[in-house]
Amino acid sequence: MSSAQDFRSLIPQPPGVKIAGPTARAHARARLKDGRARELFDYWSRLHAEPYHGLTVDGRVRPDLYKRRSERAPVASMVDAARQLRNLLSQEQQQLACFPIDAPEWRRWQNTEIHAETGGLRLEEANDAIRSAALALMRASLSAKGYEQSINAMRLNRFLGDLVGGPAVMNEWSYSLSLFGEPSLAEPWGWQCFGHHMCLNCFVLGDQMVFSPAFWGAEPCYADDGPYAGVRLFAAEERAGLHFIRMLSPDQQAIATVDDRR
Repeated sequence: MSSAQDFRSLIPQPPGVKIAGPTARAHARARLKDGRARELFDYWSRLHAEPYHGLTVDGRVRPDLYKRRSERAPVASMVDAARQLRNLLSQEQQQLACFPIDAPEWRRWQNTEIHAETGGLRLEEANDAIRSAALALMRASLSAKGYEQSINAMRLNRFLGDLVGGPAVMNEWSYSLSLFGEPSLAEPWGWQCFGHHMCLNCFVLGDQMVFSPAFWGAEPCYADDGPYAGVRLFAAEERAGLHFIRMLSPDQQAIATVDDRR
C-alpha cells in the first residue's frame, strides 16, 4: 500500500457497523450466533478434541524432528521475566493465567477478534505493571526484530480498532497471556500470548527453545493517523509477494490470489 486511499475506501461505514457489542465479550457472544463464526469455532473444537500429533506438512509425523541439545537460548533472563510477571498476579489472575506444562490450553489459541476463551489473562483487563511485565517477557524471549514486530502488530490492532469504531474489541492489549509449567533453567515450561493478528507460543527446555506456532498479521499494515502514526509492518514481505505475483501468468495469478475484501 502506498497511500491512505489504499485502505480508507474499504473501511466499513458507518464506523462500528461490524462491531457486534460494546465489549469484547459482548461482541464475541453476538458473533458466535452467526453461522459462519459458529461453524469455524465448532470446527476448531473438534480439532482440539483429537489427539495432538504436532505440526506436519502432509499429515504424517516425522519422528525425532527435534532433539535435545544446547541452543544457548536466553533462558536465565526469560525465567526472571516470567517469575516477575507471575509475582504481580493476584490469586484470581494466577488461576486464569497459570497452567501445568501439559495443559490442553496450549492448543486453544486463535487469531480472530472474537474473545471466546475462558483461560488466559486478558491484558486489557490487567494493570500497567502487569502489562509491562508481559512485554518484558516477550522482549526477553524474542529477538529485537521479533519483539518490535510483535508490539507493532499490537499497535496496528489498536489502529484498526479506532479505524472501524471498535476500540473495546480491538486494541493493543486485546490479547490473552498464559504461563505453562514452572519457569526453570532445567525443567520444561513456556508461555503463550494470542489475540487478533498475533499468536505466540514459546516452549522452553533447558537452554533450548521452540517458538511455534507463531503468527503475526496486520490489517491495514501501516498507521497513517493516531498515536502510532508511521508504524508499518511487512513492507519487505509485501514487495516480495508482489514480485512473485508479477512473475506468474494470468492463469496462475487467478489461482494464486484471493480477493479478501469482505
